[in-house]
Amino acid sequence: MTMSDTAPPSFRSASVAAARTWWAPREYGWLRAYLTPLGLAGWARFVVAVGGLVIGVSALLAAIGPPDLLRHNGKLVMFALAAGGLAWTLRWMLGPWPTRAESVGLLAAADIAGSRRHASFTST
Repeated sequence: MTMSDTAPPSFRSASVAAARTWWAPREYGWLRAYLTPLGLAGWARFVVAVGGLVIGVSALLAAIGPPDLLRHNGKLVMFALAAGGLAWTLRWMLGPWPTRAESVGLLAAADIAGSRRHASFTST
């Protein structure tokens, strides 16, 4: 028996409505449209680019760190993350604002890389 089976109908319908609201399509360009007239779009791109650089550098440092820090294929994963971080930094610094598909792709890659990165480290 699940929670939705035992919950009152009003709770279930409210939960479904909340889920539909959460997953409903949104206006993708609202942040850019808000930041551009204020002159802050360039700063936002810079901050995101620096975040990518920090991720890349930290992955590179982990890859060249002590040999017992990472598991068997951890160095390969860290080098791939370092390259991805550098590519994302260059993308944000030199390219246009990312499209919706690029943003979704980045989120998916970051989720996969984050779980793989965590699995690459040895436990102490």
